[in-house]
Amino acid sequence: IAMMGFTADELNALSAEAVAARVHPDDRHVSTEQMVGVAAGMDPGSPVEYRWRVKNGEYRWFSDTRKLVCDAQGRPIAMVGVSRDVTDRRRAEEAHREDRPAFLLKLSDALLPLRSPDEIRLTAAHILGEQLHVNRALYAEIEGEEFAVVGSHYAQGVPPLAARISASICGDPIIDAFRRGETVVI
Repeated sequence: IAMMGFTADELNALSAEAVAARVHPDDRHVSTEQMVGVAAGMDPGSPVEYRWRVKNGEYRWFSDTRKLVCDAQGRPIAMVGVSRDVTDRRRAEEAHREDRPAFLLKLSDALLPLRSPDEIRLTAAHILGEQLHVNRALYAEIEGEEFAVVGSHYAQGVPPLAARISASICGDPIIDAFRRGETVVI
């Protein structure tokens, strides 16, 4: 409630129409479709994201999950839900999308004059680590039950890794993703 700027009493005093009117016009269909699906018993309550105008007039992104509450005879009596403010995450995602062309150009320009595979890996890891604001970026191969770090890697504020690391530190789901050739960010 505080994330919306309203007190509990103020929010509860809003009619369903007033609440719906605060949904950004471009996102109304998303919220409405979920609500209709939940009311009809067809939507399992999967989260939807949309912008909602908080008390100060600003639109913020919310992730809502709604469920239908039924009485003992199975008749719907209420709809309940959970809202999470995901504005910061959405803004960060948008910033990364906007930065992507500049990042790719910077990466391309930096790698173009390089010839050594080690220089290419280190430079790419360094630029990627800075772009993602992570402590470490590296190239590694799975060899049996170990990661073999390939060449030098980017490390900012953390000690460099050994040349070989037990893959078990990541857990089976991550190891399986690596084996499928997927990129994993931890």
